[in-house]
Amino acid sequence: MTREEFFEAEFAERRIEYERGYYPAAIEAFRLCAMNNLPLPAWLADVVHGALVFTLKEGGKGPNRRKGGFLAQALRLEIHQRRWNTARMWLRHRELLPFGDDSFPATREGAFECASRVLKGTPAQGSAQQVERSYDLVQARLKKATPAKSAK
Repeated sequence: MTREEFFEAEFAERRIEYERGYYPAAIEAFRLCAMNNLPLPAWLADVVHGALVFTLKEGGKGPNRRKGGFLAQALRLEIHQRRWNTARMWLRHRELLPFGDDSFPATREGAFECASRVLKGTPAQGSAQQVERSYDLVQARLKKATPAKSAK
């Protein structure tokens, strides 16, 4: 029996097991591919793709199931980012406040109020306090991601 025939037989067995409801067989087949530098059989590629899509949409839920999957987390991050971008613009250009027909003070609070008004009707809409919270979350993430300058 050649190496190729051996793996074909193993993948055929794993597929039968998987189709009979023993889902860990797909994991075993995937590990065989990964450990032996083999391409995924078509049936396994479909299973892996489905699992990744499911995980992106539904996975990552904790015991309280409130955080959602990776997709939900990405959407929340996008909302925080849009709020941060808008708030940052108005924080940098407070001298342009008041904006439009609304009267916002040229303060940090006024910038968040203005950002909240600008975002109204978008997926990122929220109160001035929510915009400020998002701004602070993104700022903290940016500080954490910025490498410290080494002393020379």
